[in-house]
Amino acid sequence: MQNVGSSGIGTNTGSLAVKVLREADFLTYGLAGILAGTLTETILHPLTTVRTRIKANAKEFMTLKAQTKSLYQTEGLRSFYRGFSCTLFNGIFANWTHFYFYEKGKELLKREANMHHDMAPFFSAFVGGMLANIISIPCVVVRTRMQLEPGSYDYRNISDGFRKIVRREGFTKLYLGATIFLTLDAIDASFTFGFYELLLKIFRPYFNLKEQDKHLGLILASSLTSALSAVISNPLDVILTRTQMVDTSIHNKEKVFPLIRRIYREEGAMGFMKGLTGRIAHFAVYNMLLFPFYEHFKSVFELE
Repeated sequence: MQNVGSSGIGTNTGSLAVKVLREADFLTYGLAGILAGTLTETILHPLTTVRTRIKANAKEFMTLKAQTKSLYQTEGLRSFYRGFSCTLFNGIFANWTHFYFYEKGKELLKREANMHHDMAPFFSAFVGGMLANIISIPCVVVRTRMQLEPGSYDYRNISDGFRKIVRREGFTKLYLGATIFLTLDAIDASFTFGFYELLLKIFRPYFNLKEQDKHLGLILASSLTSALSAVISNPLDVILTRTQMVDTSIHNKEKVFPLIRRIYREEGAMGFMKGLTGRIAHFAVYNMLLFPFYEHFKSVFELE
């Protein structure tokens, strides 16, 4: 009896050790997500600024090249990094949350007998994205306003923006456009993560002989996920920007369907496609950088 008890204690201790080590792995996945996501978003922040200006412009349809040139000539190089404190804050806290729950969710879902392994990344990416959005939405509201033309808002940085929105408009306005944002992110995250895993599985047999072939497979898989998601979700992206740029201490928040009708009436169907070129470019470059960076940092931290 004593030997059995000792064996049981040893088994339980070993099982606990495995769980602790596995949890440490999930925490490290989050760190890899921080490094990959923050690095990628830092590189792409100027493009985000240009896209925001294009989507916010209800008077004319600016091309990506024209808006970039105009922004540089009128406001200088520093204007491309307006709202960068929001990107940095979001990159650290939201990315850790997203990748931690993405990886942990994948493992939990793959244990389910009735869950196909190829479907687990779609669901875990959705859940991880939803939790990360609790952090992301206020960051995006402040960043969008900071990226508008000078004089639109007087936010110095993200903490100043948070404080002024709460004081002038109320705490709930930190989540202005939250329903649209969550819908948009659900589309983007599910397509991006889900199809990336699926395409990577398809391409892996063809790109596993040499290191450069492996990276080519990662880039190809991540790029092909971007264009479709960008086209489908661009109208929501325009509506989100128009919603979040409204100072609710001065103007009433416009409801979604009246806003859709007004954009269509005043700008036509193409009004919903404003910033599409920038969005496709952003998605393509983002995915080409994010997932290879993520795989690299997982390799550095010796994660499977």
